Amino acid sequence: MKTDELIKQNEVLKSELELERAERIRLENELISQKSNNFSFKKAGNIGKFGYWELDLNTMLITASDTAKNIYGTYSNVIPIDEVRMQALPEFKSLLQNTLSDLIKNNIPYNIEYKIQRLDGVIVDIHTIAELDKEQNLVFGTVQDITEKKKLEELLKISNAKYQTLFDTFPLGISISDKNGNILETNRRAEELLGLPAEVHNQRNIHSSDWKIIKPDGTAFQNEDFPSVKALIEDRLIQNVEMGIVRNDDSIVWLNVSAKPLKVGDYGVVVAYSDITKEKNEHFQLISSEEKYRTIIDNSKIGVFQVHKTGKVIYANKAMLDILEFANLKEFQDRETPLQYKNPEQREFLIEEVWEKGKVENYEITMYTKFGREVVVILNFVLINDLIHGTMLDISDRIVAEQALKKSEFDLEFAQQLAKLGNWTWELKSNKVKWSKGMFQVYDIDPETYDGNPAALLEIIHPDDKDAFLNSMNSNLSGKYSPSLEYRVIHRDGSVHTIYAEGYTDYDENGNPAIMMGTSQDITERKLTENALRESELRFRNIFNNAPIGIYRTNRKGDILMANPKLIEILGFDSFEDLQKRDIEYEGYEDTSSRKIFIEEIERNGFINNFEVIWKKKDGTNIYVNEHARCFYDENGNVLYYEGTVKDITARKIAEENLKKSNEELKNLNITKDKFFSIIAHDLKNPISNYKQVAELIYDSYHDLEEEELMNILLLMKNSASNLFALLENLLVWARSQSGKIKCSSSESNLYILLDNIVQLLQPSAHNKNLKLHNKVKLSAFAKMDVNLINTVIRNLISNSIKYTPEGGEISIASMKVGEFIHIAISDNGIGIEPSRIDNLFKIDENISTPGTKNEKGTGLGLILCKEFVEMHGGKIWVESELGKGTTFWFSLPN
Repeated sequence: MKTDELIKQNEVLKSELELERAERIRLENELISQKSNNFSFKKAGNIGKFGYWELDLNTMLITASDTAKNIYGTYSNVIPIDEVRMQALPEFKSLLQNTLSDLIKNNIPYNIEYKIQRLDGVIVDIHTIAELDKEQNLVFGTVQDITEKKKLEELLKISNAKYQTLFDTFPLGISISDKNGNILETNRRAEELLGLPAEVHNQRNIHSSDWKIIKPDGTAFQNEDFPSVKALIEDRLIQNVEMGIVRNDDSIVWLNVSAKPLKVGDYGVVVAYSDITKEKNEHFQLISSEEKYRTIIDNSKIGVFQVHKTGKVIYANKAMLDILEFANLKEFQDRETPLQYKNPEQREFLIEEVWEKGKVENYEITMYTKFGREVVVILNFVLINDLIHGTMLDISDRIVAEQALKKSEFDLEFAQQLAKLGNWTWELKSNKVKWSKGMFQVYDIDPETYDGNPAALLEIIHPDDKDAFLNSMNSNLSGKYSPSLEYRVIHRDGSVHTIYAEGYTDYDENGNPAIMMGTSQDITERKLTENALRESELRFRNIFNNAPIGIYRTNRKGDILMANPKLIEILGFDSFEDLQKRDIEYEGYEDTSSRKIFIEEIERNGFINNFEVIWKKKDGTNIYVNEHARCFYDENGNVLYYEGTVKDITARKIAEENLKKSNEELKNLNITKDKFFSIIAHDLKNPISNYKQVAELIYDSYHDLEEEELMNILLLMKNSASNLFALLENLLVWARSQSGKIKCSSSESNLYILLDNIVQLLQPSAHNKNLKLHNKVKLSAFAKMDVNLINTVIRNLISNSIKYTPEGGEISIASMKVGEFIHIAISDNGIGIEPSRIDNLFKIDENISTPGTKNEKGTGLGLILCKEFVEMHGGKIWVESELGKGTTFWFSLPN
């Protein structure tokens, strides 16, 4: 039975894998526990085909045993860690990096499997475990070539798939139990026949009393007479036992049952069921009454119906109604056209056949159910008198299974063609080889001319590879298993192709080779690709190491997985290992939020371009960089790593800052120029014009003026001249400051004396408005200052207070020490300043002078000069004011 063979094959493969796995675990434990005993360590490694190695964390060199060296395919027992990393296939490089990093940083031992490509180009599956010896600063580990184990696992997977496909699509019902009678597996057909879902069926035991089974005579089957029970107990094949299964809906399915012991692993017995309900029903029709006949028909899985030649439905059993999805017979009879054909032409054909021949046999057709669902059925008609008697068998599931099987076979053949893969079987006794279609493509042999003789293959094998090919075949035939072989063949067009072949030998009961089987694959393109990849890797490494810009790879956490020499140089590190110790997220950026912005943008778009950010070098200094990077994902959409390039743009950014500063200075110069012209055009013109008009008035009316009028005009001229002089003085001082001709020469000076002189000078102006000036600065107050410049500052500020304080007001000057500075305050109880104007008081492009309480004029230059002169001393100037209550100007000087 095919099922028995597949089960045995699976069990053999599973046993091999379990033995290999158990031996590997035993040897791993032995190697780890005996790592201090060098002799035992080497002996265990040789027996188990294990290699051992040590990584010196001081030199980052791996010292490998001979077995480990052979597994890695290197030429030396001492290997740089980077060489081992480079061997790993790209998809495993980050795994190696992360596990080794976790071991070294966090003392987390690892136990991993991955693929490497050795120097000879062979790809090998390896298994390695490692742990850290902190005292010796060593990493200790083992390595094993598990390529063959992986192949065994793949064979087991294929065998399981074949077994499951056959088991699920087998036309007979099959169930398998263990040695104790517990049911382990049930296929779909068995579920249908027994009327039990798999989850219920597989919880039963073949000895169970839950089964409702009857004999053909209607009496109950005793448990000990069940074919499965007898086969298990008597250890023999039980065949062709007829029995009726009474299902939960009380319907009976008649089965022909055979059971056979299965002595593989824990399996006990295989039971096969074939449906003989139809045959039994036909038998019962002959021996039963009309009532029994109707009962059987009603419970049959085959649809049964009677239709009058006029088209009126006389009868339809439950199966028929279920197939066409009608609730009851009346609903079916009331339908105008109860049988709806997908192809109307087939309906006409059936009518012609039944009228001409009196019957239609096994006609496969697609019909629509009441709800429009398609079902594929087999129809049988017979015309008796005026009635058409018919049966309908729903084969939709069978059609689906057949289509799935055909698709599976097509997919397998198509996959082999795409992979340039073929499979073969060599029957040694007859010396005949059977090839799949893919084999003819692999070897470029015409299937029409191939006679199945294996000698034909030798004719196309490359002369240099024939001996290796024959040695491999002989090794298989002699029981020395040769797992795989690469050799070259010559196609009919003269082109040389590389073949990768695997095979194994099966033996007869006498231990003689009986059959060889295996696969052959044209790997020419893969070999070319591998060579191209190797060359590409060398080119990449050359570009990587010599690129004039930094190149990196990091994971999402910020661990540095890869960095080229230029990046190491840009960041001021001595080596890649030195750079790897950096935590990018918390140490790499001048502003730690930049890393968050980088991750959000690159994971939203998959890339990031021209990302300008400030990085920190090893010595803590800042550099500007421009980044381009991409995000790489695994097959589940999870982030694997970021790769990018970095260019140091610090010089450019400094140039841009200088340019910006120059533009700002130019803007201020333009503003200064505009203000200067404004003053000349307006502020200076008006006073001179007024002065001119007054002089002309005196000249023209001198003899007509009274002495008092003349005195008033002269007073007006005097005040106008004073204002004009003050304006010119401020203008000249301001012009000198803008041209850089005013220098600040600070010295320790007495602040009280300076203020006292200024108060005495401005006392007449205050007296004219009946204002009181109070010098509250202490005699002992000193400040570091240029006396001339600060004289100008204080004089301007007090003059402003006089201008904006109404008659009878008070102005006071005070000072206080604040740290290394002395703060000077000029306070008045004048009209105050509107809040909206305070921020613009010291801006030359915004400041507009306002008239004083007696309409005194100003240029707006006074406060600008105050700010410039105070800042020359390294101090600051600011104002506090409340409208209607007064103003205080503050400025600070070094103490």
